[in-house]
Amino acid sequence: MPRKVNRSLIAYYVHGHEAPGQEEERTLDYSRFFSRLAQPIEGVEPFKLRGRTVTIAGTRSIGSATAFLFVSGDETASQLSLNVATSETTSVAPREGELFVESRWMVVDPERRICILENKRPTVSMDEITRYLEDFGRTQLGLRDLEISLNRVPDATFTETIERFTRIREASVTLSRPNPSWLEDSSDLVGEVGESGASQIEIAAKASRGASLSKHEGIVRVIASSARSRISNMANAVVFGNIPEMPGERRVSLENNTVRSMVSVDPGDSPVGQLESMSSVFDEMFAQTDEAPE
Repeated sequence: MPRKVNRSLIAYYVHGHEAPGQEEERTLDYSRFFSRLAQPIEGVEPFKLRGRTVTIAGTRSIGSATAFLFVSGDETASQLSLNVATSETTSVAPREGELFVESRWMVVDPERRICILENKRPTVSMDEITRYLEDFGRTQLGLRDLEISLNRVPDATFTETIERFTRIREASVTLSRPNPSWLEDSSDLVGEVGESGASQIEIAAKASRGASLSKHEGIVRVIASSARSRISNMANAVVFGNIPEMPGERRVSLENNTVRSMVSVDPGDSPVGQLESMSSVFDEMFAQTDEAPE
């Protein structure tokens, strides 16, 4: 039987803004954007970022979602082949007009504004994907100064753990701009800083020795409220606290408490074959993102 490897899948909110921080700022028309992205483009120079070529090598429809196969590679890169018996290595160069690439599937449901990203190494970086999307919007759709960001979707354990804390020693949050203005839930906390035109704002708070931050006011309330929102504006959040029945201090973070799934794939299979192996969990993951209350 072929050897299987585990592949992690992580859900993200998609945030897109045209002319961010300006009076004419508009949110992205997600359905139109990703519909056009799925259409073939001919006669256009490949997008390059820091010497690497980034492009979409294929698309697949999966229900209401579309899967995009992102690839990136360096035209000057070669690969090493190892002879296990002799430990000798041989440099293998790509053929003329070709290059070695890494790949990564991105499955997008534009109506939900949710995408699911394959998580593996080596891979196409998040920066390469968002920069490619921004360049596509600007050059192909005329979306001036388009900015796109991807924020992780918190799972149910994120807010559940915070609610169980009886003492909260420290909390920090990075808020991104989900709409032309900051969410009402965070406007009091952000204050005038939210009008500075920033794409992200970082806030941190620590309790006095032996005391606790409030769970129902201030930074912790903003974190919990944002996590429960249908479209969260949190790029990152970390809360340290104590749970009576558990020893020591606990840490809950958006990085670790995220809507995710694990699947087994054959590493020797084609990218499309691996996508088919992963597709059984997409509906369940999208459904988890729907469970957040309005």
